[in-house]
Amino acid sequence: DYLPEFEIYHKIAFIGAIIFILGLIYMFYVLIQGWRKGEKATPNPWNATTLEWHLPTSPPPLENHTKVPYVDFRPYEYYHGEPVVKFNYNTMQRID
Repeated sequence: DYLPEFEIYHKIAFIGAIIFILGLIYMFYVLIQGWRKGEKATPNPWNATTLEWHLPTSPPPLENHTKVPYVDFRPYEYYHGEPVVKFNYNTMQRID
């Protein structure tokens, strides 16, 4: 038996454990539903303009750029829907 002065703390911990377990069950339910019925993501689902999203594959390969790419935009220009700099991925040359 527990000491009476600690009973409230045990009840609070028990309620917290139940909430935690319910959250885990819901997380696994959503994970399994997405795995079974979810559609595949596009190569650039967020329309990001940073260099790793200029590559044709996701995740990028280990040696993702054969040359240092030329960049003519400032960092954090996330509001553009299309990449500011376009590349030919075979030659890694800039397309104007």
